[in-house]
Amino acid sequence: APASVEVLGYVLGFRGPAQGVFFDDKRIRAGEGTTLHALDRRNGGTAERYVCPDAYHPIHVANAWDDETSGCPSMIAACWPPDCVNAMASERRDILGDWAPLLGGDFS
Repeated sequence: APASVEVLGYVLGFRGPAQGVFFDDKRIRAGEGTTLHALDRRNGGTAERYVCPDAYHPIHVANAWDDETSGCPSMIAACWPPDCVNAMASERRDILGDWAPLLGGDFS
């Protein structure tokens, strides 16, 4: 998802790195989704760009492979869904997120 980075708080030691990254509400509302960049695992080279129209935030990539039939890359990753990304963007919450649900035992 489109994001902006504010490094001053991190450089000055007031915030952790994730506390300076915010989803960009204006770009998301304008229709910008998620862009993934993939490198050829065998040869490196120029990154391929894959655009998803929705504002997902992929984290923790578990596996990636090239489909044997189509040759298209596939990926399994944990993602924050668009509704969560949109809410965080509109409320200008940093990507560290809100850990309260987890601390309260909600692992959904």
